[in-house]
Amino acid sequence: MDWIKLPRQLIVLTLALSAALISNMCHSTQLQAQPAKDDDRNKIQTVNQDHFVPTSTLNTRSGFYLSHNSKSVVPTLRFRFVPPLPPPDQGSPTGRRKGGASRCPECKDSNLSLTALVPGINSKSSLAFTVASHPTFWFYVPYALTPSSSFEFVLQDEQDNYIYKTTFTSPGTPAGIVSIPLPTKETSLEIGKQYHWTFVIHSNRQPSSYVAVDGFVQRVAPTLKLTKQLKNMTPRERTVLYAANGIWHDALTTLASLLSAYPRDTMLTAEWVGLLQSVGLDNIATQPFVQCCIGKQASND
Repeated sequence: MDWIKLPRQLIVLTLALSAALISNMCHSTQLQAQPAKDDDRNKIQTVNQDHFVPTSTLNTRSGFYLSHNSKSVVPTLRFRFVPPLPPPDQGSPTGRRKGGASRCPECKDSNLSLTALVPGINSKSSLAFTVASHPTFWFYVPYALTPSSSFEFVLQDEQDNYIYKTTFTSPGTPAGIVSIPLPTKETSLEIGKQYHWTFVIHSNRQPSSYVAVDGFVQRVAPTLKLTKQLKNMTPRERTVLYAANGIWHDALTTLASLLSAYPRDTMLTAEWVGLLQSVGLDNIATQPFVQCCIGKQASND
């Protein structure tokens, strides 16, 4: 094109249009390079079970998992357990979430202690909440179980009446995390009441020796807003919401069920570790789940 022969106005217009086109292309490139908005980070994506992302690639600042091809990201959920405030008219009761090894010869063979998977500070357990009528209780047993092992789980109401009392025997399982659900045929937990649970392991080497942990659970009624939110959520989303609202037992059990169903899902594994770390159970977070035990209901007298 012979620019000399063109009118000055046409030259100016042509240059302006070219500058506008270049500016628009640069702005589009910047938009594509921007990180996802916070709303997008909270969306849940199902993990492809044929492609597992190692936990070492977790970017804890952004909450993203980087895939192996470094071109895509999979958002992970931020787990932060928010403990509820104690009731205004009374202090929160405490129990013992770690059992000492001094009265349990078998426990001395392990670097870890019998531990209840509940909120607390150091060895003390805090009052934990649930919205379930029949919650599940979780414990870490630090040594291998044998058929001669004797376990006992007791749940009592505020008047010390037995709600559930059962003994267990083990077919032989390694050390790990065990669950004890309150059977649905048993009495439901009443909303607003506190219940005291105790988990005891009797020694095989010394029948008079034992180790125990105990704590308290209270069933609460979910708010109308929480009920509506939970209705259309996936299990993973519900876990985050439970934890954010201080509903410990339901957050733990929901996430444990997911992890048991998808044990190779490293995203779920990272979320499980994060949930336990948020209540100071770092040393238990990487322990395996084990199937235990055979329960036999004891007399409630």
